Amino acid sequence: MGYNTTVVVLNDALQQIEEDKDFGKNLVAAIKQLRIGGGGDPITVGAGNHANPVVVIETHHADSLNAILVGGNTAQDLGYVGGYRLDPKTTEGKEALLRSLAFSFGYNIALRRRKRG
Repeated sequence: MGYNTTVVVLNDALQQIEEDKDFGKNLVAAIKQLRIGGGGDPITVGAGNHANPVVVIETHHADSLNAILVGGNTAQDLGYVGGYRLDPKTTEGKEALLRSLAFSFGYNIALRRRKRG
C-alpha cells in the first residue's frame, strides 16, 4: 500500500480553491514537504486571495491508523493507534484504538465498576 495524508479544508474558501488553477500543484508540493510519520509542523496552502484555506497535517503509511484531532481550522496528529484491520465502527475496534492512544500517553484504561442494583 501507499501513504495517506491528512488535509483540513476551510469550507469558507472553497470558491477560491475552485478558481485557483495552481491549487493542485501547490497542494502536491506541500504534501511532498512533509516528513513521513510526522514530526513536522502543518503546512498551509494558499488559494486565490486566501492565505491559508488548506492545512496539510501529516502523512503516514496506509497500513496504520493515526488519531487526528481536528478543530479550530487546523488539526493535530496524536500518532499511531493501530493497524488498518482494526474496525473503528465496532465496539471492539473503538476500544482497541482508545486503549492504544491512552497507552501512547502513558495511561491504562479500565472499565468503570457497575453499581449493583
